[in-house]
Amino acid sequence: MTSSITLHRPTTPHSGAPEVQKALTLRQPYAFCAVMGLKPVENRDRNTKYRGPLLIHAGLKWHATPLEEIEQRYGVRIDRAALRFGGIVGSVDLVDVVREHDSPWFEPGKFGWVFANARLLPFTPCRGEQWLFNVRLNSRS
Repeated sequence: MTSSITLHRPTTPHSGAPEVQKALTLRQPYAFCAVMGLKPVENRDRNTKYRGPLLIHAGLKWHATPLEEIEQRYGVRIDRAALRFGGIVGSVDLVDVVREHDSPWFEPGKFGWVFANARLLPFTPCRGEQWLFNVRLNSRS
């Protein structure tokens, strides 16, 4: 399925940005942590062959782990006012998928999707999905 949304991005003839981009839904506050560069690895039950830019979609629900526990476990401070739900909040580059990682965010036994180049983007509401999904980028000048 391909959702169609408008993201604010530069439009240049040779920008190299794809018109359709992959996206992944994460529950808050993990979506925030990923796009702020605090969470370098996402734990998944499945592997993917995809590598490249990945929009991060914040799901409609909170993660089951209490926010304070996440902050304490990983030594991060999360700006509660910055948490948005139900849309694209940023992007990362998916650079690798590993079975071992030295990050405290990695869970043994899972596939670690390794992120780099985290970028916060203006919030753009859109529907998410449970697996990688396509988002059509409508450029605005």
